[in-house]
Amino acid sequence: MRRLVLIATIWLAAVSLLQPLHAFADPADSALSQDNLTIISRTCVAAQGQLARVQINDKLVRINRGGSYSSLLKLMNSFNSRAASNNYDVSSLVPLSSSLSDKYQQFVGDFTKYDNSMDNVVQMNCQNQPAVFYSALTQTRGLRVQLAGDIKDMDQVVDQYQQSVVQFRATVVSHEGSSQ
Repeated sequence: MRRLVLIATIWLAAVSLLQPLHAFADPADSALSQDNLTIISRTCVAAQGQLARVQINDKLVRINRGGSYSSLLKLMNSFNSRAASNNYDVSSLVPLSSSLSDKYQQFVGDFTKYDNSMDNVVQMNCQNQPAVFYSALTQTRGLRVQLAGDIKDMDQVVDQYQQSVVQFRATVVSHEGSSQ
């Protein structure tokens, strides 16, 4: 039975990080019963172990994804510069690469906040402060949701840039075809 409660708590902690944050209108709505606090206190150390593994995985994903966006930004800026130096109109491309740069910086900042919050959750004395642990876990989940939104925003800008490049290419091809 104890193992089942431990597994359920770990599962709830992991799932809670993946769910969107719901703000409570009244602090009384977020109050945990004494039974819930006891369960959290008994099983939180195991949950912290699982969260530490999630944190390690998230850092690796952030490094890989961040590197991909950084490389993509360099390629976009190089393409924009090269096209502009060849007297092509890149007015539809430059704002998109600038937007991606801004969104990437937001992602980096948001990841730092998330990682610091996750550090706090993993390192806190959850057995003595289960309500604080639960609150910090809820906050961390909200920060993770924000990261997912940042990634979605960056992906949308990349898609828009790709569409603009296709239009740019069609314009260049039609212009070069008519000048021959």
